[in-house]
Amino acid sequence: MTLKVYGPYKRSDGRSHVIWYDTETKSRTTQSYPRFLMEKHLNRKLEDWEHVDHINEDHTDDGIENLQLRVQSENNIKSVEHRRTLGLLYPEWYDFICPFCKIESRIKYRQYMKNQVWAGKAGPYCSRRCAGKTHN
Repeated sequence: MTLKVYGPYKRSDGRSHVIWYDTETKSRTTQSYPRFLMEKHLNRKLEDWEHVDHINEDHTDDGIENLQLRVQSENNIKSVEHRRTLGLLYPEWYDFICPFCKIESRIKYRQYMKNQVWAGKAGPYCSRRCAGKTHN
């Protein structure tokens, strides 16, 4: 088995990847560039549970001094904390006025996004009754 490495290539989101090409089987696999760099730095293949984290949260900065190994749960916690400091987390509740009966109401923000915004539906409404009356 003869492997060739091509890249790194930049994706549209700024992250990088490399392509491993097997010249015998003519198969190829894609691997993230930071993971590739960490494997070369440690001189071993990373385990599936090992994740490469960017210390400064800049996913375009692939310097080895900016990379560290973490387990998935640690990486998730760090990412949420970073997004919280930037104010990028969604609020828990969405306050609105029902377009039919004009009563103030509240629903979970994720429910609002899923049911109204992403699904392209009207509303939100305070109840099924108001939603049904609007569409009659």
